[in-house]
Amino acid sequence: MLSYRVLTMSLGITLAVAAAAAAQGTSTSSQPQELPIGAQSASVGWNLQHVSEDTAPFGVTVDYANKRMRLTGDGDLVGEFNLSHFSGATEISLMGGFRAAERVAPNLKVFGQVLAGMLHGPGFTDFCVQPGGGVDVSINPKFDLRIRLDFPIDIFSGGHQTGTRIGVGVAVPIGRR
Repeated sequence: MLSYRVLTMSLGITLAVAAAAAAQGTSTSSQPQELPIGAQSASVGWNLQHVSEDTAPFGVTVDYANKRMRLTGDGDLVGEFNLSHFSGATEISLMGGFRAAERVAPNLKVFGQVLAGMLHGPGFTDFCVQPGGGVDVSINPKFDLRIRLDFPIDIFSGGHQTGTRIGVGVAVPIGRR
């Protein structure tokens, strides 16, 4: 069973990384359809995850993104906390990485991301890499519908295990100027 101490510590680390990223300042330059450099966004969503022959019908993912650079579209530093409940076990992951996004229509943005960090479950804590991507569909100026597909890779002593995670949630820009 997942201890509250591990859950609290993981959530605290995620919030500390997010606060440090937010404290780095912002720029006033922006494009009308995009968030300015230094802007932040957060998302929360439900996910379905399948690993080997076990499926987690319930999972929650919370992520925080802070725009640090602009390439051809958006570039975000991302911190993510995920909790997935499988049959008889709960796993948490705490990861960070980079998300690149491009607005392809006025109300549609596609993104790809690569995250790395830790995966903790009953009796193990492993390194995890998670490539993935998705789309943000603008519902209104304050909310986006986020649909994503991730491929977590659990790397442990002697091998690795791959999974597939499908998620649906809401992304909210915070600190918009």
